[in-house]
Amino acid sequence: MKNWFFLCLLIIAAGIPGKPAHASCLRQDLRAGSYIGDLGISTASPSSDTIKIMPVGNSITAGEHYGFPALEERTGYRKALYEMLIENGYNVDFVGSQKHGIRPEDNEDWYDWNCEAYPGWKIPDIASKVDTALKIYHPDILLVHVGTNGSDWEDKPLQVMEMLERINDYAVQNDQPITVFLCLIIKRFIEEDPAPTTRFNEDVKKLVHSRSNDKIRIILVDMENGAGLDYSDNLPDPNANPPYEGGDMLGYRYPGVAYDKYHPNDKGNRKMASLLYQKLENYLNSITGYTPVSVTGVSIDSTEITLETGNSQLLHVVVEPSDATDKRVTWESSNTEVATVSLNGSVKAIGPGSATITVTTNEGMYTDSCVVNVLQAIGISSIMSEQGMRVYPNPFKDRISTRFEEIGNIYSLEILSITGQVVKQLEKHDLQAGFVELDLEVPGNIFLVRMNTDKKVYTGKIIRK
Repeated sequence: MKNWFFLCLLIIAAGIPGKPAHASCLRQDLRAGSYIGDLGISTASPSSDTIKIMPVGNSITAGEHYGFPALEERTGYRKALYEMLIENGYNVDFVGSQKHGIRPEDNEDWYDWNCEAYPGWKIPDIASKVDTALKIYHPDILLVHVGTNGSDWEDKPLQVMEMLERINDYAVQNDQPITVFLCLIIKRFIEEDPAPTTRFNEDVKKLVHSRSNDKIRIILVDMENGAGLDYSDNLPDPNANPPYEGGDMLGYRYPGVAYDKYHPNDKGNRKMASLLYQKLENYLNSITGYTPVSVTGVSIDSTEITLETGNSQLLHVVVEPSDATDKRVTWESSNTEVATVSLNGSVKAIGPGSATITVTTNEGMYTDSCVVNVLQAIGISSIMSEQGMRVYPNPFKDRISTRFEEIGNIYSLEILSITGQVVKQLEKHDLQAGFVELDLEVPGNIFLVRMNTDKKVYTGKIIRK
């Protein structure tokens, strides 16, 4: 059986005075295109000063699991990490002989897909590839995910140390100091025993702490517990308090695969990428003197809106603070049969019901949400009627009558403005007679009527003369 956990080695080659500039980790300020730090080297465009990053590992690095998904979709954590680095001004080039997640021909706006990722391979085989790759590509940074395949848990910690020895030998022979961010592997799907993973991580930590006189510098990164992974495949629950975003593993929820107990889903990959980015950012900024402005929160301008089917409304988002370096966000709808949301936050009403639109920041994964209530578009008639509910006159002047004798178990009647604001609301005790008259001496010419029962929501439209 193939084990698809991973051990993540993040290897960074640091620059040294007197060494070629390509060994220096430089930040490319995409907005200013200016000189960085006291190195006096322009990084306004890709050059020999570009930071070369080589993702190395097995199936999680490749983004491939059991032959899925399509080749161009096999991106793992790499695409998200690359985009974070580029968006925040780091001049990087992913290198390697493999091309998992190669760009689709019709998509020019893609990421750098090169890597050294071999699904199903064990540590010694990947280590031999590292030997060759170091000499061919001369990467400044290696992101290595190994240790996930094979059941030889007792041997794998020492195999990791042997890989570090090979890297250290390369550093000594080439007089190149290398920093290694050694990440502890994630656990398996929640139904699997996590003990082997935890023991392996503990053994690796002890062995790393026992090393001395290395040319390389080793920094441990707790990917097992530090990435905030939810090791389930549970579906999101926007009605939970706070709203639940769902699990981070594929589990039983990947088409074509009955059960995947090893691989993160897209959200899990983004969490892995975020942790790697934070560690990379801290290290790179420590040697360039650059301090980015971190995201502290996000908010949407509306907490609830109401739309008729076919209509759209743009939600405006504010990323805090206003001078945050990374203001990228993603949008998601909890029910696309009710409402969809575009990349820029434009919500379109599809069918009657309610959906929650959630925005998530790229950095920090802060979230905010807006409830979208979608009403079926109904034309105007002299009597607004829907299966037992009648509202008249229509058009009206300042007063309407509503009859609903045939409808049972009503708990509220609401009149909403066209923007979704509730301008009049009656509760259950006000509706027991099956008939009410309402004064609507409020601003506006078009209103939505909504009657809520325990089985159905009745809706309609009325206008003022």
